[in-house]
Amino acid sequence: MRIGDIIIQRAVLPPIGFGLCAEFAVRISMLINDPTKLGFAYETLTGHLERGVSEFYFEERAGGLFFVIHTHSEPAHWVSRLGRPVSLAYQQWCTREALKHVKRRFKSCNAQT
Repeated sequence: MRIGDIIIQRAVLPPIGFGLCAEFAVRISMLINDPTKLGFAYETLTGHLERGVSEFYFEERAGGLFFVIHTHSEPAHWVSRLGRPVSLAYQQWCTREALKHVKRRFKSCNAQT
C-alpha cells in the first residue's frame, strides 16, 4: 500500500447480501508508522456520496494493543443529505462489522500459537 493508491468500495443497501449496490473510490492519503501506531488513512474522491477521511490503525496504549477506526464525513451529494440518518447508521454498521472481523482474525491467530 502506498500513498495515492485507490481503493474501490462496494456498498450494498440494505446490507443483507442483496439490494442496491454502488461502488465508490477512495485514495490512500497517509501511512501511519509511529512508535505506537501502525496503519493508514484514506480520503473520499469526487463522486463518493460522502466527503471525508477514515483512519485505520493498530495502537499500543495502556499495555495493550488496540485496533482503531476513526472516521469523519459529511454528505457530498443531495442523495446522502436526504438520507443522512440512514447513511450514519450504515457507517456505524460497517465499522462494527470491520471491528468484528479484526477481532475474529486475531482470535484465530492466537488460537494457532
